[in-house]
Parts: sequence; structure tokens; C-alpha cells
Amino acid sequence: MITTGTPVSIAVFEWLTWYANQHVDWFERGTESFNAVNTFLVSGEGLEQPCVQNFIKLMAVFLVAFDGGIFATNVHSLFASDTALAIQWTPTVRYELAYDGWDRGTRQAVDYIVRRAIGFDSFVSTPLPAMHILASFLRRYQSELTQQLDVTFSLDSFCKKQDSIREDLFVILSAFPILNLNQFYAEVAEILPDEFYFEGHRQALSAKSFFLRPVTESMLVLDKVKMHYNLHFHSTQTLPFLAALGEKTTQFVASMLAQQAIYDQVNQELQQLQRDQLSPKLALLTLVMDHYRWPS
Repeated sequence: MITTGTPVSIAVFEWLTWYANQHVDWFERGTESFNAVNTFLVSGEGLEQPCVQNFIKLMAVFLVAFDGGIFATNVHSLFASDTALAIQWTPTVRYELAYDGWDRGTRQAVDYIVRRAIGFDSFVSTPLPAMHILASFLRRYQSELTQQLDVTFSLDSFCKKQDSIREDLFVILSAFPILNLNQFYAEVAEILPDEFYFEGHRQALSAKSFFLRPVTESMLVLDKVKMHYNLHFHSTQTLPFLAALGEKTTQFVASMLAQQAIYDQVNQELQQLQRDQLSPKLALLTLVMDHYRWPS
């Protein structure tokens, strides 16, 4: 499935911030909602209350935000409508969380998300045993985000170990100029077989045509980076051209970073990543973890 727009790692925290703002009474000490949430966290009681149900949805999406690490690399896409958040992991695995209510689909989505994150099979029916594990999971990522901010992302360190395909390589790749990325993906297209297609909303799209077509807008070129990433980390089939693609990618990144102007630009964008993504993520997660009486 081809998706456009905000990367998952950003979109998920935009949704979390929006949803939390719809329920500010959760965070006002002494309110019925605040007390109900605290009671649920330490006793597992009160699941029938709408404020608790909605809080569980918030926490479920927090788990999604760290599915595959701090950039949610296991999540293929998010679709936020006026009534529900749809989360897709693979072409055949997709669940929806309704913003209001506690319907069967929402309960199944919560159970699936919790099972993926902490291996607990029936959270909705027996939430209390899972709360300690869930809290530990989120505290671990709170600590990891803190470490990411304490130790500034070192582009020098990345350059010394960039001989393989890793998730952070695509963060670097997305910071390159559009002109260079267009040229690179035109060369990538030559590697791809004519018969290889991406699944589309209405019809399949030739991967070769997709990468070959030049674009001028940053979000469109980021679609190419995202689909490139998906080839390496979310493909459901064995791709014979993947080794050649990986070698071409690492060579391209190395040649680009060898240029001082490009290196400086990428380094600046990584600093912005910390300001615009990592810091807000940590602030929101810390608010939730420090504001309530989580199981210790």
C-alpha cells in the first residue's frame, strides 16, 4: 500500500498530543477522570467507565509509538479519520481504535497492540496483571529517549559504521537535497525488475516507474525514501535485488556525506530532529508516566 504524508514516527505523536488535548480532565488532579484513571492503574478496576476506556486507547497508541524502537519502524502507516485511528503493520494486519466507545473492534485492537508490545494475550479482560509490564515497557523508552537527548546524535559516529543497511541510515537519507535524491532513485529504478509492483489503493504501481519519476516537493521525495525503507524492512517476500540495492544505498550515502556542505546540512537537520521529535516525545511520555500512580 502506498501512503503519503507525515512519517509514522511524527504522525503517531501528533495524534497522541491531539487526543490528550481532547481529554484534559485526565491531567487535572482531583477530577473524577483523574481519580478513575489512577484507580484503574493500581487496581485494574473501572474499565466500564468511558474516561478509563479512552485513557487505555491513549496508552495503546503510546505502545504503537515504540513498536520497533523510538521511530516506530514496525508500523507501516497510520490513518486518522474523524472517528477512528487505523494502524497498519502489514498489508494484511490492520486495526482501528474508535475515538469514543468501546466496541469489539477497538477491544480487539487494544489486545493486539498490547500483545505485540509486551506479550500479554488478554489485556482487555484481565488488565491488572499486564499493568506492571506495560509501565516497565514505557519507562524503558522514557530512559532511551532521555539518553538520545543526553548524547547528541553524532554524525561522525554514524559515518564510521555506515557499511550496512540500518534504520538510522534512512533518517540520514531523508535529509539529502531533493535533486540528489531524484538522481539516486533514478539509478535505483534501473536495479528493479520490470515486473515488480507496489500494491496500490486501486491498482498496482510499477516500482520502477515510481522511483524513476522525478518530483519537486519534499513530501513526495520522502515517499520514495519511505518505500525504499519498506523494501528493506517490511517486505513480505524475498527480493533478489535487495543486496544490490543495499550496496548502492550505502555507497550513495557515503559519497554524499563526504561533501562538507551536505554533511553540514544533514548535521543541522539531525539537531532539528532532536528538537522537533525527540524532545516533544519525551515531554509527553514523561507527563503521562510522572502524573499517575503506575505500578512499581
